[in-house]
Amino acid sequence: MTVYKSNGDSVPAHIEKMAESVKAGNVDRREFLAMASAFGATTALAYSMIGLAVPTEALAQEPKKGGVLKVAMWIKDPKDPRTADWSEIATAERQTLEPLVKYTKDYTFEPYLLVP
Repeated sequence: MTVYKSNGDSVPAHIEKMAESVKAGNVDRREFLAMASAFGATTALAYSMIGLAVPTEALAQEPKKGGVLKVAMWIKDPKDPRTADWSEIATAERQTLEPLVKYTKDYTFEPYLLVP
């Protein structure tokens, strides 16, 4: 079994060489940051190795009020509201239909909006 030990807050030599290549413009900064973090460098250490300031915390902006919210939903062809067998049909009808009576499974009607 292999046991890995801490290297005392230092990164491997090839990561230090890669940092020099980033400074020279030969290696992409993102590639270096990925490799440095994989080999144990913190964000602050990796950025300081290539001479950049550590990014600041991103703050949320005030949401913009107003506007239009567009929502799309797949709807099957509507049919008799009493026999809606798809949730999409029932959802669409629920927004526009409010029956006077409710049709029950016993083939009878119960008052809904129509109060006896």
